[in-house]
This record gives sequence, structure tokens and C-alpha cells, in this order.
Amino acid sequence: RMSMGSARSQYDAALHAAEDKNQELRQVLGTAETEIKGLLRQKARAEEDAEELRAHLASSQREAGDLRRLALAAEAELRDAEGLRARLGEADRESAELKGKLQRAQEETEE
Repeated sequence: RMSMGSARSQYDAALHAAEDKNQELRQVLGTAETEIKGLLRQKARAEEDAEELRAHLASSQREAGDLRRLALAAEAELRDAEGLRARLGEADRESAELKGKLQRAQEETEE
């Protein structure tokens, strides 16, 4: 049979061990809560960064669209200019032909 004194000291020892374990678990829980708060802050920052990147991407896509439109307009102007150059060349040839005819006509009238 166990004496009252030894049962009491075993109970005290078990209670002390339980209190120590409880304190240890509270520390672990506190550390985990701190880590969770830190991770939530990181997540919020990452979401803000992602939002900024999405806005930047949208802006870049708009700029790219503007540049494509400018490039197409420049190509159209270049084609127009090439057309004008070709017509100018034709006009120069026609003018040279007419000068030649005029010169021959003048020579014939002089004869």
C-alpha cells in the first residue's frame, strides 16, 4: 500500500511536469503565432507586388499596342512616299520625252 505522503509527492511531481509541459506548449504556440503573422505579412506584400506587376504589364501592353499602331502608320506613309517617288520618276521621264520632242520640233522648224 502507498502512503499518503508518497501519493502526495507523486501528485505534486506530476502536476509540476504538466505545468512545465503547458509552459513549453505555450512557447511553441507563441512562436507559431509569430511565424504565422510574419507569413501573412509576406503574403500581403507578395499580393501587392503581384498587383503592381499586373498594372505594369497592362501598361506595357497598352504601350506595345500604341507602338504597333505607330509602326503600321509609318509603313503606310512609307508606301505612300514610295508611290509618290515612282510617280515623280514617271513625270521626270515624260518631261524628258516632251523636251526631246520640243527640241526636235524646234530643229525641224529652223530647217
